[in-house]
Amino acid sequence: MQALALTVDGELGHLFEAAQGMNTVAFVPDEVIPDTEDGYDQAAYFNSGWAAKNARFNSGETAKYAFPIIFHPVFSANERGVPIFLQRLRHAYSVELGKGIKEG
Repeated sequence: MQALALTVDGELGHLFEAAQGMNTVAFVPDEVIPDTEDGYDQAAYFNSGWAAKNARFNSGETAKYAFPIIFHPVFSANERGVPIFLQRLRHAYSVELGKGIKEG
């Protein structure tokens, strides 16, 4: 798996498509992505607060939570839904596009 790296307020993670619908994405902190190909730790992701934050920052999203499709990584900041997500995220957090690529 490869995904666009992102640092949000010093927390390194990666972007994936979200299961909530077309043009939705989810920031997933690296700490909840194991070094295996088994996906991610859903409980740790939920407890990190990012399930709710991701839903809030997606365009037109009405769900309370957004869950990533861990095997559908976002490769570019220009992919559909990503620019508006990043713009909204930057209103609340310090956001930097990372240079690393998560591979599993």
